[in-house]
Amino acid sequence: MNLKADYSFVVDLDYDSSRIEVVQNVNIVNRSNKSISTLNFSVIPKAFDEFNLRELKVDGNATSFDWTNNANLAVNLPYFVRSNEQVNVRLSYVLSPKSEISTYLKSSLSKANGVMQVSSWFPILSNGHAMRMPGDSQFTIIAESFHMELNLNRDMPVAAPGNITSPSNLRRIIDFGPARNFAFSVCPSCNFISGNIDGVRVKVFAQPGINSQAALTYAQNSLHTFINKFADYPYDNFILAQGSAPSFANEFPGIIFVGKNKMNARIIKHETAHQWFYGILGNDQMADPWLDEAFATWAGRGFIGHSYCSDKKVSSSIYDFPDRFDYSNDGACGSYNQTVYYKGADFVQGVRTRMGDERFFNSMRNLFREYRFQTLTNSMVINNWLEYARPDLRTSVRRYINRFIDW
Repeated sequence: MNLKADYSFVVDLDYDSSRIEVVQNVNIVNRSNKSISTLNFSVIPKAFDEFNLRELKVDGNATSFDWTNNANLAVNLPYFVRSNEQVNVRLSYVLSPKSEISTYLKSSLSKANGVMQVSSWFPILSNGHAMRMPGDSQFTIIAESFHMELNLNRDMPVAAPGNITSPSNLRRIIDFGPARNFAFSVCPSCNFISGNIDGVRVKVFAQPGINSQAALTYAQNSLHTFINKFADYPYDNFILAQGSAPSFANEFPGIIFVGKNKMNARIIKHETAHQWFYGILGNDQMADPWLDEAFATWAGRGFIGHSYCSDKKVSSSIYDFPDRFDYSNDGACGSYNQTVYYKGADFVQGVRTRMGDERFFNSMRNLFREYRFQTLTNSMVINNWLEYARPDLRTSVRRYINRFIDW
């Protein structure tokens, strides 16, 4: 995972036939001090039979590859790539977004309710994990840049982060980064409104009937709050796009997707908080989901805790929970949401209470300075808290943390 990557795409998107043809290039530099012979790409659409790989080449030559599980593409390099050497991986594939939106992962790449949401859509460098629920089933690293040439079968609004130019009604050029991922959507019936806050242009893409002005205000207020509490937002634009699934919401760098039934202040604030907790401060979302979800829940609730009944550690991984999606299980005391979201938010608030506001928020601002666009670990966060805690209270703060976190 110690790699530098730049992604580029040529995308031909046919909304009417729900077909996306992609040619993808990834330029990769080995930043580690070891030679590598395999690259792992997470391909979530493969798990849902929405991905058809046509061709794969390394530095212009065909190479072998393996599907090591339901979503990991292991590319076998024809030679060892030494430290600081570069390699190019070129993939050609077809995506077939389905109308199945029964889970948040299935809705990530989907065409439903007049929206084609194109998220978790392309092979992205990762660590070999499978697609698994619960949680956000992808661990990614910062890419230096994303460049996409998008060709549409008809003129329609495109919601995407970054700098967008339109050479013609049917063509968009998009540049974005640095970021951990890249997502967009198209929606023929959507309109957009925009506003500015703290130097950031905020756009809301939504269908008629949605209170876009209220959603815009919620997004602006959230950005303003987090900019002042944590760190500057890292991009010029922030996009709130109506998602394909009415009852789901999820986050990607520079853009959040919110279903029409979730267009409220609390959900928008939670998803916006992920621009800081996941976007700027990354984490292994499979092994340490609390590092983004607990903080986003706490921040999204207005920096307060949440009632919970779980007796599991907040630092539980997704593998400590059943591999299924079931919102009816939210209230169960051993559930993922009870543990990672609710107990996690209460834990963060407990640390804040024990440290005091000034020291706690100073420690958080330091995290954003020291680890911007890096991948956090439990020990990074906890050692940072302990460093900022009053010396005479460090032992009690540590004891409190140890009740909730393994580190």
